[in-house]
Amino acid sequence: MAKLNITIGYTDPRPDQTFINLVRNICSNRPLANDPPEIQIVQLAKHNIRTFINAVENVRETIHAGHSAPSFPEDYFFNLIVFDIKKLHKAYDIIPLLIKELKGIDCALLLLNVNTNEFNSIVLKYDGTDTTYNSILSFAKLFPNKAKNVKSSTLISPFAFKRSKVAAEKMFVKKVSTYYGDLGFIKLPLDSVNDFCNYALKNQADLLVLSKGDLYELAQLFSNGSFRHFNGLSVFISTGSLSNFRIDAG
Repeated sequence: MAKLNITIGYTDPRPDQTFINLVRNICSNRPLANDPPEIQIVQLAKHNIRTFINAVENVRETIHAGHSAPSFPEDYFFNLIVFDIKKLHKAYDIIPLLIKELKGIDCALLLLNVNTNEFNSIVLKYDGTDTTYNSILSFAKLFPNKAKNVKSSTLISPFAFKRSKVAAEKMFVKKVSTYYGDLGFIKLPLDSVNDFCNYALKNQADLLVLSKGDLYELAQLFSNGSFRHFNGLSVFISTGSLSNFRIDAG
């Protein structure tokens, strides 16, 4: 199992202890994890974005010190950055700057709705790219109980793939069904992050899994205030390649 290093970011003058406890509860209940997650709490402000990113990367370097390279997928250190999604609107001018920095590091981003204790319904975006592939499997690998015990999970592909990619798509759907409970797979012409958020909200989903390629559009939704309409959602995105989690089609 991936060993989890967590950075809890906050934008208020001081961290919210209730939110910190929620993150600890969600991230600590992970089966087969030999070590509790490493957790640090770091303020995010416009003047210290690089400092924030350095803090995230330093956790990884500290954990890796004295360890050899992972020999198999379960021996993998992974950085998770968590924010209270409802408070990010106060930092709307910071989000695009943060996202620009995140594209250069190997981590995952969880924008968490503080009113969510469990993920009962998950929507997964899949467009055939490695980035959506990595996000979907990263969440399942980091939080296997959350993924497997979900009451409903929906894998949505907005594209009709060419015949040459259909076999790989079928294999991926089959693989994902071993990680996510009650998985449904549908084709829908959802073209934007806004479309996926609307679908998730309409279908009472708790979590939307997007990809690294969606970061810029997500930042725009925060910047123009549109994401206020989706406050009931949590969002998970993996920015890393996670080659250890890769599944070959054949």
